[in-house]
Amino acid sequence: ERLGAGLSVLLEAVAEDPTRALEDYPLVSSAERRQVLAWSRAEEGQAAAGFRGVGARFREQADRRGDHTAVVCGGKTASYRELAAATSAVARLLRARGVGPETVVGIFLDRSIEQVSAILGVLEVGGTYLPLDPNDPHERTARVLELAGVRWILSRQGLAEVLPPSHGELLCLDQEAEPEPPSDGAADITRDAVAAESLAYLMFTSGSTGEPKGVMIRQASLDNYLACLPGALGIGRDDIYLHTASFTFSSSVRHLLVPLTQGATVVVATAEERHDPRRLLGLLGDLGITVMDTVPAFWRSCIEARVGSDSDAQALRLSLATGAPLPEETPREWCHGRQRPPRFFNMYGQTETTGMVAIHPWAGDSETADGQAESESGKVLVPLGRPVPGGAIYVLDRHSRPVGAGSIGEIHVAGAAPARGYLGQPGLTAEHFLPDPFGSRSGSRLFRTGDLAFFDAEGLLHFAGRVDHQVQIRGFRVEPGEVEAILARHPDVERCAVRAFGQGTGDAELAAFVVLADEADGDFASLRRFLEKQLPIYMLPRRFVGLDELPLTPTGKVEYRSLPEPERGSHRPYVAPSTALERELAELWVEVLEVERVGVEDDFFDLGGHSMRGILIMSRVQERYGVEIPPYRLFEARTVKELAVLVEEHQLAAASSEDL
Repeated sequence: ERLGAGLSVLLEAVAEDPTRALEDYPLVSSAERRQVLAWSRAEEGQAAAGFRGVGARFREQADRRGDHTAVVCGGKTASYRELAAATSAVARLLRARGVGPETVVGIFLDRSIEQVSAILGVLEVGGTYLPLDPNDPHERTARVLELAGVRWILSRQGLAEVLPPSHGELLCLDQEAEPEPPSDGAADITRDAVAAESLAYLMFTSGSTGEPKGVMIRQASLDNYLACLPGALGIGRDDIYLHTASFTFSSSVRHLLVPLTQGATVVVATAEERHDPRRLLGLLGDLGITVMDTVPAFWRSCIEARVGSDSDAQALRLSLATGAPLPEETPREWCHGRQRPPRFFNMYGQTETTGMVAIHPWAGDSETADGQAESESGKVLVPLGRPVPGGAIYVLDRHSRPVGAGSIGEIHVAGAAPARGYLGQPGLTAEHFLPDPFGSRSGSRLFRTGDLAFFDAEGLLHFAGRVDHQVQIRGFRVEPGEVEAILARHPDVERCAVRAFGQGTGDAELAAFVVLADEADGDFASLRRFLEKQLPIYMLPRRFVGLDELPLTPTGKVEYRSLPEPERGSHRPYVAPSTALERELAELWVEVLEVERVGVEDDFFDLGGHSMRGILIMSRVQERYGVEIPPYRLFEARTVKELAVLVEEHQLAAASSEDL
């Protein structure tokens, strides 16, 4: 029926004017075009209130709710008045050094209240903050500092010792930014004038050329985001929001600034808590968390590990998922059996669009599968939903024309959300940030996301894939081309290709296909170590496959679809378990990793293991042996033999403490 309607529109247009080029003829009627454009545009909502700035929004809450808890982290707390004083100290330090609009300030701190005040302090003086993760590879941090042209770096003693050399001047906050005692009155923060078009923050994402891309977000975009998203989700001053994201990812902006500009409390999970779901979800009950916001793979791992029970999450009222397509079974199973199930929202957005631009509240049993999209594995996906107030989402064909309901096109995001562009990459910026033909404001632009989608008959947006090779690995955006470009620099590699497998299953992973140089010894472990020095762990291939040659197209390009999915298994000689504990752990690994057999010297990561599977394994270990071992210890005890030793050590320690 849809095809016939499109053909009818085409034939009428040809009959009316047969002289036009074929691609210029419409396939959507005028009435349908008006309908999809109406779906594309959200209500103006709070976006019309005008620019205020993050500093002004935070100051308002500090003035109103000075004694209310603003931040909790690692057992420490700070009230709004105390956080305002710490922010003011950072602002004074930066202001004295001339930091203002367009000045990039790196923040090299661990997860702490100190990091929160550093971010707010940079924003307060109108500067641009660049978050840096001390756990990222040294070479990657050094490259980001170089690309960003950082003038100043906020850190502390101890951490500063591991900071890569750069041209930025180091400022240790534990030496130079002592806050003045908070006054009894309004928060002591100097009111800086912040320009709406200046940059608020700079974040680097994976880039297809082998270099990370610096995304430049304007103060106006961030301000609009903070004006519109809380109302769309129903987040207010009484909420307690759990911050689980890495500060180097755009989701951290939402986790931090949405609650702090609403007068709510943000609980910043420590690095240890982030890597242990039992401790993380224990915070739900201990601190009365009302909002938890994480990737679908983490929600899935919680369900499979049987953690986050109703008794642990009695206060939880909002469960938010973002970063990857959300299978409908995930919210259904998470909410099943709870006395007061939380509202579960699917959210959609990119770093380049400041954050979330579409949301959809999962409707429980009334959410039907009719017309819904499916993942590559055949799972029904929750819709992306509708645009957030103040924004617009267009689904366009390759000629930038709106497609009709049910037809697949590429998502283009408009409104206040799109970034200024990519730092130092005008060509890439021009390719992805286009003039907005539908906007009413001069200079407005569209961001080409590369995501494919369609509107259903009710105007809900559904995800339908990608136009390129970009993938989501457990919620992290990865360009396989960046991994490929870095791997190609290794002297033993003649040619290589990197491809993702398992997309849409919630368990995607990268595989590297390598044609080795003639003199190479075939040691894939050395290739892994080479990449570990330059890439975050989520970007590392889980499999390395040696090939005599790569499959090529007739034009000489790599034919990625012809690269075979590698079998899961170890390249090491099989060594059988020798104790009952080793046999039980090997059986557990077989079950979780879905492989035929596991030897006691097989590497967890060679078998396809990753952080989410580590969560599941350690949860089962706790259930079976009564010992609590953080999942990150699998990065140290990577074989069954090593894990068995670790379990025995914890059992002995527990027995010794009982004897005392």
